[in-house]
Amino acid sequence: MSIKSINDAIVQALADEEKAKPADLPTDPSTIILRQFLADAPPVETFGPGVSVMTTDDIISELSNMADLSQLQVNLALTSLGYRLGRNTAGSFGWLIRMPER
Repeated sequence: MSIKSINDAIVQALADEEKAKPADLPTDPSTIILRQFLADAPPVETFGPGVSVMTTDDIISELSNMADLSQLQVNLALTSLGYRLGRNTAGSFGWLIRMPER
């Protein structure tokens, strides 16, 4: 399976998640893992309380024990879902994500 077809499956699954019935969702493991990771971590407009700044590599590292994701796959999925880039108070740059409490 090519990177483009994997990425297309991820982007399509994430975009159609709310419209799709469970049987209609792709079965590609990386798609499912990235979708689940983002399900409880919505995009936000600006940095503030409860918002994390995560780089693409942070996300890949977080999921590395479960999925083999490329930077391109993650970046395309996040941009297509409306995630924004920003900085935290220390100046770190990355994706603004409201991560669930663990």
